[in-house]
Amino acid sequence: MAIELRNRGSRVRGSGFGEGIFGFKTLYRALNPAVLVFILGLCCVPSVRSAEARRPDLDAEARQVAEEEAQEAKDRLQGKKPQSTFMGIIQMRSDPDPDNPEVIGAFLTDKSDVVPDQVYLLKVDKNNKLIIDAITKLNGKKAVLQGRLRNERKYLIVTNIVEMGATQPPKERFKRGGL
Repeated sequence: MAIELRNRGSRVRGSGFGEGIFGFKTLYRALNPAVLVFILGLCCVPSVRSAEARRPDLDAEARQVAEEEAQEAKDRLQGKKPQSTFMGIIQMRSDPDPDNPEVIGAFLTDKSDVVPDQVYLLKVDKNNKLIIDAITKLNGKKAVLQGRLRNERKYLIVTNIVEMGATQPPKERFKRGGL
């Protein structure tokens, strides 16, 4: 009987794949197939939950946008104007975010802005291709953007880009040379 135990002991200490105390064969033999299916099912649940968890976030953001628009309408009736012009540096994303494909980059306000040193995620109003192309050209450069802030000042929805350039000389009102 002692000889049989030694043989089993050497088998347990084997170096082959799937052998040993924690090997797949030993684990499969120890677990009932129903228990194994249950454990595999628990591994799949977090991936389903994460997909469902994103949906309420999007719904919450949509509700928050509606609340902010209603608040802006009330403020406009009272004569308050929200900030609509932003000055700073644009940083574009190299690849789109799979969770939020509408975000095209980030915007860092500079010291000349009303609220300096703030970072906003950039979205374009109605996915306007002309604005997206213009913002792409201004990547890494200073720019003046017009738009509105949404979702507790997290997103900057860009509606227009103010072109920066040299000021034009004034037109001559009178011809030189007198009467």
